[in-house]
Amino acid sequence: MSRRLLSLLLCALLLMLAVPAAVFADGEDEVEYYAVPYVIQNGDSFTRIYERWGLRFEKYAGRICAINAVEDLDVLFVGATYLLPTTAENLDTDVYVTVMSHQMRGGETAYDVLADYGIDYNENVELLQRFNGGRDLTKIQIGEKLLIPVV
Repeated sequence: MSRRLLSLLLCALLLMLAVPAAVFADGEDEVEYYAVPYVIQNGDSFTRIYERWGLRFEKYAGRICAINAVEDLDVLFVGATYLLPTTAENLDTDVYVTVMSHQMRGGETAYDVLADYGIDYNENVELLQRFNGGRDLTKIQIGEKLLIPVV
């Protein structure tokens, strides 16, 4: 995927999923992690970025791959924007995606839960699948976690 297309997709994600924080469905959902848009600078590596944040990159490597649809974390493009997952709340940034965790209950569908957040499933299915490890969200079962990115 070209870095320009990746940057455009990430910007579209932030716009499409712009849901006010107060909408957090039934109040039982919890913050799973945050995803911070980060523009790669000359000399950056994921390890260095996470070290600057006081975090271990290895903890987040799998999520970086899934969210950004990349396979090789050693290949970064200067100027490209990546969504970087973190559990740290004190990063010096005003823009981030809050990824909520919803445990599925009987009678719920991913479509309905996302609608409660004001997110159109059909318009965002590819991005939602990325946040959920590529799973087919129509087959999510009772007791499984549905991750919901909101701004």
